[in-house]
Amino acid sequence: MFHPTKNLSYYGVKILFEKYNKLLSDFLLQDILKTVSLNNDYVTEKTVCSILRGTQLSNPDVKCTSNAGKYNILTIEEVSAAIKQLLKSELLEKKKIRGCYGSYDIVKLTPDGE
Repeated sequence: MFHPTKNLSYYGVKILFEKYNKLLSDFLLQDILKTVSLNNDYVTEKTVCSILRGTQLSNPDVKCTSNAGKYNILTIEEVSAAIKQLLKSELLEKKKIRGCYGSYDIVKLTPDGE
């Protein structure tokens, strides 16, 4: 029986994992954009991370995608890095708003990202 990693060299396995990470990253980026678009009025980076990782949310009004909770194997830092990648590519933007309990940096779609 063929085993994909058993018949590959070290570099072949490394390339396979890089392709997997790229694929997972692409799905993650799509799900981040979908989550932000559902909650475009008010959502923070931390909330997006919580939705996608499936951790407890303090706000019951947050809308979730069908892939909510499917990224629980990723750390908060990994999901945040993907959000920063979208900010850098200008598909998302941060805006500071003042709320009842202080000011917050919310994440919004840019007009190009809609």
